[in-house]
Amino acid sequence: MSVKLSIACPERTPEDLAGLVDELTNELAALRGADVTVETVAAPKGSRGDAVSLGNILITFISSGAAVAAINVIKTYFQREPALKLKFKGADGETVELDAKRLNDENTKRALGLLEKSIAKKR
Repeated sequence: MSVKLSIACPERTPEDLAGLVDELTNELAALRGADVTVETVAAPKGSRGDAVSLGNILITFISSGAAVAAINVIKTYFQREPALKLKFKGADGETVELDAKRLNDENTKRALGLLEKSIAKKR
């Protein structure tokens, strides 16, 4: 099962946010034990063009080590970009929202628990 990671940053332009999503996607994809893709949707009917990225990353974890490593990567993004807001959504609909102000032990454990549930459901 995949976890959806939605990314928002009100202080960035859509182009800057797309660059941030690409950068984070590449870092998460480099983790051993994680399969990472950017969620896209088809262009609106009647328009010309390719699929559109929404700022959502889909992550499938194979190991709990990869989930812990992903949380650590994400923590570095909060240090660099304090206005960043992330929302994890598990396959069962459970959500955990993180931002620089709510990046405490309790919320980090909740996010990690949601990521680890996605591993358990895959087995």
